[in-house]
Amino acid sequence: MQKTLALARKSGSLDLSNRNLLQLDPNICDINKRLGEDEKWWEVSKLKRLLVAHNQLKDFPPNFNDLGEELELLDLTDNQLSVFCPDTILDGFPNLREVRLSRNKITSLTPLFFTLPSLCTLHMNENQLTSLPDLTQFCTTKGLPNQAQIRQQEEDKALPPHMRGVSKYSHHYDHFSISSREESQTAPTEHVGEHVCPMSELVVMKNRLASIPDSFFAGMATSLKILNLSSNRLTSIPPSLALCINLEELVLSTNLLSSLPQNLFFSLPHLRILKLNENRLGQLPPLSTSESASSPPVYPPLVEMDISCNHLTSLPAGIENCSSLTAIRARDNKISQIPGSLTKLQSLALLDMAQNALRDVPPVIGTMKGKLTTFMLEANTLKGWRTGIVQKGTTAILDYLLGRMSESDVETFETKMKQEREQRAPREMQTEAEVGQARPAPKARGAASRARTGVDVGSIPILAQRAGKEGDLVSLIRNGQTDGVVDLKRQKLCVIPSVIVSGCGNIRELRVDENGMKELKMRESAWWSDAEDKEDIPFDAFTNLADLSACQNMLTTIPASVTLAPNLKSIALMRNKLVYLPNELFEYPLRSLDVSANPSLFASSFLPSLPSSRWVSSLSSLNISFSQLTTFPREVLALTSLATLDISNNKIDSVPPAITQLSKLETLNVSNNQIKKLCVEVSHIPTLSTLLCDGNPLVFPRRAILNKGSAAIIEFLQKMTPE
Repeated sequence: MQKTLALARKSGSLDLSNRNLLQLDPNICDINKRLGEDEKWWEVSKLKRLLVAHNQLKDFPPNFNDLGEELELLDLTDNQLSVFCPDTILDGFPNLREVRLSRNKITSLTPLFFTLPSLCTLHMNENQLTSLPDLTQFCTTKGLPNQAQIRQQEEDKALPPHMRGVSKYSHHYDHFSISSREESQTAPTEHVGEHVCPMSELVVMKNRLASIPDSFFAGMATSLKILNLSSNRLTSIPPSLALCINLEELVLSTNLLSSLPQNLFFSLPHLRILKLNENRLGQLPPLSTSESASSPPVYPPLVEMDISCNHLTSLPAGIENCSSLTAIRARDNKISQIPGSLTKLQSLALLDMAQNALRDVPPVIGTMKGKLTTFMLEANTLKGWRTGIVQKGTTAILDYLLGRMSESDVETFETKMKQEREQRAPREMQTEAEVGQARPAPKARGAASRARTGVDVGSIPILAQRAGKEGDLVSLIRNGQTDGVVDLKRQKLCVIPSVIVSGCGNIRELRVDENGMKELKMRESAWWSDAEDKEDIPFDAFTNLADLSACQNMLTTIPASVTLAPNLKSIALMRNKLVYLPNELFEYPLRSLDVSANPSLFASSFLPSLPSSRWVSSLSSLNISFSQLTTFPREVLALTSLATLDISNNKIDSVPPAITQLSKLETLNVSNNQIKKLCVEVSHIPTLSTLLCDGNPLVFPRRAILNKGSAAIIEFLQKMTPE
């Protein structure tokens, strides 16, 4: 334990998870006060991360608050706690930012817990909470008393819309320019409460919550971004939730809600994910975020909406104006009509209307063919539909609807769509031109009408036939293209979905780790492993791609075409089944390569190719750990531009003196090998600052030196160099 505490004092992190602890040792709480014999006060740091998950803790030692001076993360997941900690201890955690208390036996939270000045994230899943604390007293003392709300409404009449609801005691008030009142007449009204704590993520799933005090959300009005209260017993939501103006994700699934505040969406201009499934809702409030009759309505940028398994008779008003929606899940309700205006949702890829009361579907929905990849209508009483159409799937349904459109209907729709496209921003029009690809219409009844409508409205390739996943994947890719980082980790993909090609010029990082892919190819259906119709990825179109990560798959190689990406700098292929790399890659000016945990690669021409490759002058980082190497590969010494070399977790017994050829090396990791003696020449590399050699049976340098870290090891080796 003393060694563990010593390491924690150096790193600032202490992990005591999975140790079957019944109580926390009081000595642990004194970690910031006590130093070891060989420790200097300037070599240690205050504890910032404490992880004590998966133990049997029931309470805390009396000196627990001694940890709190610099503590930022506290993980107590999966213990036996019935309370977090006494009120007298809470004041000792001024910098605590994240608390994880899931899977305990906590029955209540003290209001003082929400006054921690730095608390941003709280996870309380699977406890026994029946209610959340009433924060009224804290809202009042913070300068926004309840009586003042009425007075402020009177004052608001003299203010422009963008100033209404902002307390003059709030720090937000000073940030508005009075001179800009006339310029901001159309800005939506914002209701801003006073801070109690800067909570941005609150997750309280699978508890016994039956109600929430109305004052609760007013205390975190401008900070809360993620709220998950699913799997509880809530029958209502307080109106103060509408004060959370920065809320991005709202999950209230699996509760007993029968209604929502009518103004819930009026002040949620950033809401992207809304999940209300498995409740008792009979109607949803309108999605407009503007309640002023003089200003145009503003709609939240929703990407995903799940309202399935309720008692709804219609979709929420204004849903057709949420232009970012990619998935609508509304199955198992009592909805009797699908509005034809849903065709305005150009990004919609999934529409689940199964198990409702639909008697027909507007034929204009058929014009969404090419965009709408999943359309489910099972268990509806559709009148006049041919037998078997619904069972044949999305394509058959949309073809049938298109065939029911008259020529005049087609012309009207095309004119309307053309007008809407002309009103879009130039950037959006350019993106649509890249995405939209004409598809030959199937030769069936109404083929002429389908040919006229199936081309101009744009298309999104079909990703798969698995319900509930297609829209999520499209959304994931599109959001990533906007941010420049597309992360498809753990999506169980067999290939890369071809939808990624649209807008690929914006992608800087592409991550397809942990999928099980056998080759880097693309096709429309990313979850099908069939060999047919797979295509090469046009890497030359990825003009900004800098980082490619395909770790933990089943790749035996990567395509040579990857070298066509003009700005590719880093490739990570850890834990695959690599047998060889294409010759073209050795002539590409790569800067970073990770081929760790690919032992078969080192039985091929990989190492012999290094000295003659272009990497000699370009490669700055190489990871060949976990490769079953028995000797230090001397071919690596030719890569004179290396700054980082990781050759850990092999069976190497020595580091050659010629390591000095790597004159730019800054970090050398030879941990977990069979090295007994480090050569003093390592210390002759002028740029070397980090030398990792833990896990070796070293007798030189001695253990006392090794425990002091890289700087001490290098200094010792320099002193031991013969003159």
